Amino acid sequence: MKRAVLALCLGLAIGLLASITSYFAGFFPAYYWVRGFSMFPSLENNGGVIIDTRFSHLDRLDIVAFEFDDRVLCKRVIGLPGETVYVFYYYIYIINKDNVFELDEPYLFRTFLYDPPIQQIDVPEGYICVLGDNRAESYDSRTFGCIPISNVIGYVLWVL
Repeated sequence: MKRAVLALCLGLAIGLLASITSYFAGFFPAYYWVRGFSMFPSLENNGGVIIDTRFSHLDRLDIVAFEFDDRVLCKRVIGLPGETVYVFYYYIYIINKDNVFELDEPYLFRTFLYDPPIQQIDVPEGYICVLGDNRAESYDSRTFGCIPISNVIGYVLWVL
């Protein structure tokens, strides 16, 4: 009986170790310093982030790191492929094939904006619309347009 219990425990331990190993196989986190205030208060200037480079899809409101003009930027995913995003000062309206809705953004840092009152961003297939949380200080899809999903390095897993 003791041998059966020992064999069962050993089998469970090996199974657990194999599961943990397979989960982390291919997981190569990347570390980046945050420069600037465009994602304040979610990300602090000179703070660090750990990026999970093992993503299979992106969800709305994920904070992603992506390559742009020979540098790495971190922004929040707002619009997904095939959608139209309307930016009206601090309000975001999303139009997709199913519905129209206002995006709830409790994390947003609200200051005075000088931007045009209404901006329309059409998100092509294979691209995403990204915006900074501190809209007054952010260089994002309102300026440089949508970014190819292929430029995304990963999503922010931990803020340090």
